[in-house]
Amino acid sequence: MVSVISSIVGGSSKLAIAKVIDIRGRCEGFIFMIVLIIVGILMKALCKNVETYTAGQTFYWVGHIGLGYIIEVILSDMTTLRNRMFMWGLYMSPRIAGTFGGPPIAEL
Repeated sequence: MVSVISSIVGGSSKLAIAKVIDIRGRCEGFIFMIVLIIVGILMKALCKNVETYTAGQTFYWVGHIGLGYIIEVILSDMTTLRNRMFMWGLYMSPRIAGTFGGPPIAEL
């Protein structure tokens, strides 16, 4: 239930994050998302009840989704349309490697 709540809040926060980084700037948004991730991790590590854990997971997930979104925006700003697919693939390659390499490593 906690992951469902944090996923819904994180997914719906992309629009607000887009507006904030449009007004304040990408670097400030990047730093703010890292702060949200750190606060979420600390809240989860120091929690004494379910409510604190849920809030920490939500902060973490909003920061995680926002950080990925800001990286996508910065990547799109930095590259031309012709090179964007190459850079996108380079950015996503650790996920592909983790998908195919994770299960065999876990079996070891």
